Amino acid sequence: MGSVIGAFICSKSYSDLPKILSVSYFKDKTLLSYKRDTLGGIVAGLLRGEAILDSVHLRTVMRKEIGDLTFKEIHDRFKWNLNVTVTDSQKTDESRLLNYLTSPNVVVWSAVSCSTAIPHFFDPGELMVKCEETGEIMPYHPENT
Repeated sequence: MGSVIGAFICSKSYSDLPKILSVSYFKDKTLLSYKRDTLGGIVAGLLRGEAILDSVHLRTVMRKEIGDLTFKEIHDRFKWNLNVTVTDSQKTDESRLLNYLTSPNVVVWSAVSCSTAIPHFFDPGELMVKCEETGEIMPYHPENT
């Protein structure tokens, strides 16, 4: 959850911090949502090996709150150096540290989604990148860049 908090803070200017660090700012924001409505449904999902928390909901909230900001845009606009660590869902690759130097055009909400992907809690996500020329958001494949 450190990536969630870091992304919220780093997507704002320093002068906005008192506002976003107040309890009232998060009063109407629900970051976590269960995939099932009942305890029995949650337990049954766990027994089937499913994640219990809704990854789509988290991505939606993060995207709404921070927009399609990239690591580079956060650094350039707000002077923060946000770092998010991710691993691939098959664990065939090393962990990857994402920031404005290593992956400048990766969209932060997608990095947060991938970072929170913990078996039985959140499903794996997909890293997304913003094309500098068009602003289009597309899947990130670092082996092709």
